[in-house]
Amino acid sequence: MSYSVTPDRTAALERMTQALEAAKKARDSGVDVHQGREFLKRSRAAFEAGNYPLAKQLADQVLEIYGKTAAVVRLARDGPRYSPAWPRPSTL
Repeated sequence: MSYSVTPDRTAALERMTQALEAAKKARDSGVDVHQGREFLKRSRAAFEAGNYPLAKQLADQVLEIYGKTAAVVRLARDGPRYSPAWPRPSTL
């Protein structure tokens, strides 16, 4: 089977790749990724069926889940990040 490269296909593939990387980072940080794994499976099935908009939408959901999760894990691990221009709490 041959596939033509379309903007929808390319966008879906890029987003699915980003979602997979986000889920891997979350998993490596100790987060339960069961829900995201199901979204990734459905995204891949939609992609293989040629439903690129749905594949991208499902990947976006994974990014929404684990983008926020990664930020919370990073905050818990590293503490808040401050810009050099912002006063640190100890200097207030």
